[in-house]
Amino acid sequence: MKSKLLKIIHAAINGVPLDETEFSALTGQEWAELFRLSARQGVKAVAFEAVSKLPASVPIPKQLKIQWFGAAVGVENEYAHRLQASAEFAERMEDSGLHTMVLKGLAVGTYYPIPAHREFGDLDCYLFKGELPDVQWGSGYEPGNVAAENAGAKVERGHYKHSHVVYKRMQIENHQFFLPVRGKKDVKELERHLRSVALPATEEVKYVEGTRLIMPSADFNALFLTAHAMNHFLYETIRLRNMCDWALFLKAEQQHVNWKVFYQWCDKMHYTRFVNSLNYICHHYLGVELCSELKEDEYHAGLILNDMWEGDTLYNKKHSSRMQFRIELAMNFIRSSWKYSKIYQRNAFVSLTSQGISMLLDKHPKV
Repeated sequence: MKSKLLKIIHAAINGVPLDETEFSALTGQEWAELFRLSARQGVKAVAFEAVSKLPASVPIPKQLKIQWFGAAVGVENEYAHRLQASAEFAERMEDSGLHTMVLKGLAVGTYYPIPAHREFGDLDCYLFKGELPDVQWGSGYEPGNVAAENAGAKVERGHYKHSHVVYKRMQIENHQFFLPVRGKKDVKELERHLRSVALPATEEVKYVEGTRLIMPSADFNALFLTAHAMNHFLYETIRLRNMCDWALFLKAEQQHVNWKVFYQWCDKMHYTRFVNSLNYICHHYLGVELCSELKEDEYHAGLILNDMWEGDTLYNKKHSSRMQFRIELAMNFIRSSWKYSKIYQRNAFVSLTSQGISMLLDKHPKV
């Protein structure tokens, strides 16, 4: 069913029909497995775009099709609520003299054929002061927390990288840093670079349609999406949703990225094998045409694909305690230590030890 789901997503993101003959042969049980797999991979609404266009002659169980339709509508409704709440949050921030730049989910959702079908759990944002595009980086974090509280939101400031804000039933991460910079000199350097390219230098600033939510530049998204996906891959796994994000980003923006600078940073940060593997998957499985500057890695793509299907996500699971989460994270780290040597090209236990020391010595990082 895994290859079938990849073909479904290929059809959905490229706007092409599925092979009616191939999918007519599926049993009701196989269709049910496809639905469960699409849900587990975070792409059930995207998959339904292609499945819903199959002719009536393809024998999809009626009850399952209704269930799949309902799931897609649920994603759309949740997206609509979060988009409205996010737009209102950005307006409240503007009232306090702050700009809101959106990260990850809502930002990449704009690349999807139907943005409302891109599942996302919370709003990740970065707040700053200043006149666009000349902004004061690092200026909006605490003023944003205060402004959110004044707007009726609940704010928790316990984490150095971002605060947790609850505004109109929506979880918001107000980022002080784009990346987990604590104790990591190279990551701090990348953080500074991301700030320098976050807003387009030669074009007008773009907003999520109908909102005051600022879209980052293509150069920023290329590196930030890579760093974010790499982090998830190392600590748990990535999902087909992450592959879709990268595929649709490339379809929309690859001609606007300085790939020479991108690869210089990937080499420095040990992201190169990872991103070249994503490129291979997006090209050969999801039908994305790549420009000549983008490289591919077939061998490591196979390892990452297998982990995508078989790996487990921890951050979105419920845990009985913080300690249980840490134990599961440690066990997952041991199981996934191969990712460090084969993909990240660093020693897993040296990286873990360094991270532990950094938490003690760099509690309040600055960049």
